[in-house]
This record gives sequence, structure tokens and C-alpha cells, in this order.
Amino acid sequence: MFADCAGRFETDSGGNVFEGAALHTHPQDLLVLLCQPVLKLLNADFSLRENENLFFAGQLTGVEGYMESASSGLLAGRNAVRRLEGKAPLILPITTMMGSLAEHAAHSPSKDFQPMGANFGILPVIEPHIRDKKERYAALSARALEDLAETLKNA
Repeated sequence: MFADCAGRFETDSGGNVFEGAALHTHPQDLLVLLCQPVLKLLNADFSLRENENLFFAGQLTGVEGYMESASSGLLAGRNAVRRLEGKAPLILPITTMMGSLAEHAAHSPSKDFQPMGANFGILPVIEPHIRDKKERYAALSARALEDLAETLKNA
């Protein structure tokens, strides 16, 4: 039996475990354990709090979605290189989507943590409130780009 990180189970008639074309021979309990998000064990740079030389990415970190998983991998990889170079980690501002998702994965106050995909609802609000959704989303995006440019300029 196989439990992928979305909770699906797959076996063949011989009891072999498959994910796409890959054959897994791990015991079920290990696979289930590996698929549990490493919640509250990560820093916002996707490194493990107990061993900052170990980085995680993808659904295991509590992000949900293809783009979110890929982005977490790019950020984790970039931060692994920065760690090797002796540089400070690149922590994206929470006004950016990945910064907010990293913050959610690292510091969610929820006891019943749920993986999170990109959505405007996780970004800090803009004051004063903009009622028109299109204008609000444009303002959130413009703020994110400004904050990201400042962060990257100082990185």
C-alpha cells in the first residue's frame, strides 16, 4: 500500500507500491510518516529548526499546489546555497505570496494546521480597505512587487 502526500493509496495485485512509474518498497508507516508536513519544525527559509543545514520543499512543508511546491523548492535551494556561502537566508516579505506561505508553514498558530495554497486571503490587508476586488488585488500585487524589490536589493 502507498500513501502519497495527498492521502491517496495505491497498490498493485502483488502488494507492490506505486507512484506513477516509481516503485516504492518502504513500509506503509514510513511513507505515511514521510508525507506528514514538517509543521512548525521549519524556519521561514524552509530549513529545519533543529538542523539549519537541512532544507525541505514541496507539499511536505505545508504548501499546496504545483506552483507553490516549485516555488518552495526554488527558495529552499537558493537558501541552501546561501548557507554554504555563509550568507544570511533570503526570507521573502509576508506581503509576497511565497513569503506569506512560508510564514504560514513556519509559524501558523493553528492547532489544526491545514496545508495552504496561494490565495489573496493570506496576505496582510491593505489599509484603508479597497472594496473593488480587482483594484484590491492590483494594490496587493503592487505592494508585493515593491517589497520584493527592496528585499532583493538588500540580499
